[in-house]
Order: sequence, then structure tokens, then C-alpha cells
Amino acid sequence: MSTFCLERLWIRAVRNLEPTNLNLAPGLNGFVGINGAGKTSILEAVHLLGAGKSFRASTASHYIRHDKDCAQISARVNEAGQSLQLGMERCRQRILLKCEGERLERLSDFVRHLPVLALHPESDELITGSPDQRRRFIDRGVFHADPAFAEQAGRYQRLLRQRNAALRLGSDETLWETALIETGEYIDRMRSTFVEQLQDEVDVLGQALPGQPEVRLFYHSGFKQGLSLAEAIARSRDRDKELGSTQVGPHRANLQIRLAAHLADSTASRGQIKTLVSILTLAMLRLWRHRYHRIAVVLFDDLPSELDQQHFEFLIDWLRDSGHQALITAVEERALRGVVDCLFKVDAGRVSAL
Repeated sequence: MSTFCLERLWIRAVRNLEPTNLNLAPGLNGFVGINGAGKTSILEAVHLLGAGKSFRASTASHYIRHDKDCAQISARVNEAGQSLQLGMERCRQRILLKCEGERLERLSDFVRHLPVLALHPESDELITGSPDQRRRFIDRGVFHADPAFAEQAGRYQRLLRQRNAALRLGSDETLWETALIETGEYIDRMRSTFVEQLQDEVDVLGQALPGQPEVRLFYHSGFKQGLSLAEAIARSRDRDKELGSTQVGPHRANLQIRLAAHLADSTASRGQIKTLVSILTLAMLRLWRHRYHRIAVVLFDDLPSELDQQHFEFLIDWLRDSGHQALITAVEERALRGVVDCLFKVDAGRVSAL
């Protein structure tokens, strides 16, 4: 199994952070400091490199330092002894991406070099939020499992927009349907297979946690079970024309999550939701590593306060043996002292090694 980690990280003009240069350990890295010191901004910068977007803000203007025009983030990645330099300049209206000094036009070509997952206080929305949150979670997993998925998903969205425009204008929507159905069926197959594989990993993790209720995942395709996508679109045609948009297909898919046979979003306690999100995150990491040989950088924001002591210790032990690199934040130094391989102090946007 190959190794993978962020070796160096450079951050400029991200929120309140001062210019930051970090040497990171390949295992567990901790960042401690009071709220507002800039700990989460470090994780946010890594997430920008690995996902192309922030897990905290919807627009670039929210994380670009107010007195700067652009944020710059770069990293040296080591995979199996080979170094790779990644760089991003994110301005309010444009983005510049480079890999080994060569400009990349497509975000998917850039972010595939850095698999990243984040667990943070808003991650509860994976359980309690809209189906779109869960579709993105599945698609992130499939993207790092199958290099062709991003292109097909983008193609599906373009075809969907074209069919929807035809429906609104009263023109011939069938012109787009052959390609839409072909691409949609591919996306549906990939998602369905991935969720089945993810369930296997969830089962393994559930057995390792004493007293953990059974977690079951059910993928709903976005069209009636037992029908092909072509049949579902044909049956929905009149409604589509009435509403001016396509009512069935992978863009309407959902991942249903059940805890002890009950819908998790309506019955799970806050603590159970935190644990459930952690299990799904670890299951994704297990699947990437063992089936697809992808190693990730994992971002845990304010981890000690998000989990009880038992689950915190389980997660730390699991991470230490997983082969994945982790960046973990906490308010109290004692929460991570002796737990991580490398510890940093963050104070008023300045980062120093402890």
C-alpha cells in the first residue's frame, strides 16, 4: 500500500491567518488555540486545495482576507516517495490552479490529487440536511474511486439544463434524452455500487464500537424502483412539461440513513448524529484505502468537543492505524497533547510549533 501525505503547506491571505508555512507530520497533526485564533482557517485552506471549496463559506469573499484581492494556498504532496507541488490562487471572481507549475483548467483535474474529507460542527447536515448534502457525500466518494465519474456527472448536469430549457420553451425535449438517460444510468450504477460497498465498511466499524446501534444505508435513485430511467422519464413527461423541469433522475437521488431501523434524521439524538457522521466518514476512508488504494487527508475541527471520550479515543486509535493523515483542532492543548505526532499553537492568526 502506497503512502500519501501533505509534507509542506503554505497559506497566504486566508481569513485572519498571517502568512503561514508549515511542515506537517505524515500521521496526526494538532492545532490548539482559543476560538477565533485561526485554527479552523488552516483546515479550510487544505479543504480548498482538496475540494475546490470551503466547508465554512459559500463564496470566496468570505474567506479571502478583507484587505487582499486573492488568497494563495500551495502544498507539497508526497505519494510513495514522489513529490507533487499543488498551488491555488483564489480571487473573488476567478481561480488559478497549478500542478507542478502547469496550469489546469478543470477543477476536477486539480482536486483528484488531494483526497480530503472534513468533519466539523456543520457536518450534522449529512444526516439532518437536504438530499443534496448526501448526494455530494456519495459523489465525493465515487469521484476518488472512478476517474471518469466527474466528467460524466458534469455531462449529466449540462444535458439536464438543456432538457429543462427545452421544457420551459416548449421545444422538443426528446433531443437530449438519449444522452441524458445513458449518462444518468451510469451515475446511478456507480452510486448504487458505492453505497453497497460503503455499507460493508459501516458494518465493520459498527462491530468495533460497543453498543453501537445498527446503521443501514439505502440509496434511492431518484426515480421509481423497478423502472428504467427511460421509462421513468417517459411516465413523467406530462408533469415535466407542466413544471418546466425534469422531475426524475439522479439529480433527485437520496441516501436514506437508518439507525436501529429508524430514520436517523428524525429519531437520532445529537450525540448519535455526531457518532453516525464519524462512522460514515471513517467508512469512506476505509473504502478508499482498501478497495481503491486512495489515501486521504482528514480534517477534524474541534474534535474533542464534538465527540464523547469513548468515541474520541476510538477515532484517534483508528486514525493512527489507518494510514491516513489527519489535521485536528482543539481549544485545550491538553486535549491533544500526547495524542498527536505534531502539535501547533495558533494565536491571533500566527502558527508556531509546540
